[in-house]
Amino acid sequence: MIRIKGSENKTIEMDHELTINDIIKQYKIDAERYAIILNGSPATEDENVRPEDDLLFLEVFSGG
Repeated sequence: MIRIKGSENKTIEMDHELTINDIIKQYKIDAERYAIILNGSPATEDENVRPEDDLLFLEVFSGG
């Protein structure tokens, strides 16, 4: 499952294995805006994601 949390909240079900980079391209996610968490741990774009995994794109906010 893919979850996007931030100014946009979305949940996407997966039906086959993809890399995080493939997911970013397929769903047009601006990776610079998000921390990428796979099954509770920080992840890199080259990691594989299976349908049973939990992939979270958590928007990073900054300000002062």
